[in-house]
Amino acid sequence: MPASRRWDNRGVITSHTYDLEAGRRREAAIYLHIGRMTVKAAAIDEDTTYALARVLAMPDADLAARTFEREGFGTKKRFLERALPDSWASKRQLLAAMQRVEEYRNKLAHSTVHTTYSLLQPAESTRLYSVRGGWTEPSPADFAPWEARADLVRAALWTMAHADDQDPYELDARTLAVYHYGALPAELEPILDELFPAF
Repeated sequence: MPASRRWDNRGVITSHTYDLEAGRRREAAIYLHIGRMTVKAAAIDEDTTYALARVLAMPDADLAARTFEREGFGTKKRFLERALPDSWASKRQLLAAMQRVEEYRNKLAHSTVHTTYSLLQPAESTRLYSVRGGWTEPSPADFAPWEARADLVRAALWTMAHADDQDPYELDARTLAVYHYGALPAELEPILDELFPAF
């Protein structure tokens, strides 16, 4: 239940409304988002390994995984950048989308969550402080688009790596992402247009 305190004219706290549960729900939503983005980024990292194996025509994908497993995502992305032909129209789109998601994930990974439970401030003043680049105050409305971006990047890489019936260079990144879903969920369409605009 909310409690209340208020300053009287002598500067003494007498009542102030706050909601501890609202602060905890907001804090939990932020932690859940950080966890989801961490898992999605790990999946993108893994699919980058298998996409590399396919682009480099390595016959054994598991050998490729062992070859690149100690490399960080940035190194894998640079390998992929060198391996993808410049003639592939979506090369820059895919690499830029990968970088964008990774930078956001890194910002979350190097952040702390601070919730004020003070009687002087509302408990819902939960903020995500980023060590890299100041702080942001995310809301659940910001979370879904970022998670969708990660899902679409992963979908494009997964198709590139695993769809044996498709030559990845015959498809643009947009089509690679859609191919993974079969029928793209309607809520992902605006994010698809943002990440991988049609040529």
